[in-house]
Amino acid sequence: MARRRVFYGYDLDADTARVQLLGRIESLDNVAPLAADDWKALSDQGNDAIKDWINRGIGDCHCVVVLIGANTAHHKWVMYEIERAWEEKKGLFGIYIHNLRDATIEQGMQGPNPFSPWIFEQSGDVAHIACYNPNPTDAYADVARNIDKWVETAIAQRK
Repeated sequence: MARRRVFYGYDLDADTARVQLLGRIESLDNVAPLAADDWKALSDQGNDAIKDWINRGIGDCHCVVVLIGANTAHHKWVMYEIERAWEEKKGLFGIYIHNLRDATIEQGMQGPNPFSPWIFEQSGDVAHIACYNPNPTDAYADVARNIDKWVETAIAQRK
């Protein structure tokens, strides 16, 4: 099977280091997260430029993975990414990332579910968007072991 391309939705200000850890998972083709300077340059161009960047990224992927940190559910661009993913019929799910850490990252606080304000309807039924909470003992290994299955499940749910 071809590698799936995923778009990560996350809080750039708070969770970039954790997202970079997940970017090391080789089984997926990730839309590269923006560096802080690149995000600033993009945001200086205005909301339309940000929307265009998000739309292109989501349009080119199979699945949107929302990486849920302490403040992700309150981030306006993550909310936009969720909406676009659903409209584009992309696979969609979340992973709590508060337990991802390396030598420089402390364990974070688990944030609220960013999907809870939404009602996702599919073929007249309400769809459930999965949120996975990796094993705190070794969250990275848990994600690396399972993310392919989670992506495939999310994609299959949209078909």
